[in-house]
Amino acid sequence: MRRGLPVSVVLLVVYVLVQNAECENNRTQEHVLVDGIDVEKLSDAEVYDLLNAEDVKFTGELDIWIGKQTLKDRHRVKRVAPIVARVAWAAGRALFRSLAKSTPRITRSGGKLTKQFFKKGGFETAKRDFHRFKPANVKQFTGKNGQQGYTGKILDGKYQLTARKTSTHGKVTNNGNVVQSGRPTLEIRSNTGGKVVRKVRYDQ
Repeated sequence: MRRGLPVSVVLLVVYVLVQNAECENNRTQEHVLVDGIDVEKLSDAEVYDLLNAEDVKFTGELDIWIGKQTLKDRHRVKRVAPIVARVAWAAGRALFRSLAKSTPRITRSGGKLTKQFFKKGGFETAKRDFHRFKPANVKQFTGKNGQQGYTGKILDGKYQLTARKTSTHGKVTNNGNVVQSGRPTLEIRSNTGGKVVRKVRYDQ
């Protein structure tokens, strides 16, 4: 009768296969690149500084976007005080500062970096902040799971802006009712492949 392979040999083979699988997974795992910079090679402090620099660039574009939309509104109204148009060119920075007063929390998931801020208020506050971005193509939505909110595009379609009544999907109870949970959120997500997501969570 032929004897099987020794247990030690079997364990060695299994170990080698597992190591090869892990190496293959590491090779295929997508690194998060922000403006061509691999954040895996940065310290937490360097990632924080990089995202702050990205925010400066983003708010500069936001200033111009809100200014352009304000001028469009100005042409629809016969009389607008000059100070309104002048202030509009700094409205993006002022708006973002009002949302980013708290210390942000940075998380990584799905090949993206999410910079989360926290602000007092509920869904009405989230809706008000949503409209302050002056989004285009605004749509109100209600999902099958009971999720409600608004979505639109800013910066000439480069970003998707979404306000949600709750931060998580609804859960269906035994009697078929949908129960929503979580805080209202306002999310800014790139439509052009950008790896940075900005999200505000409102504490009711």
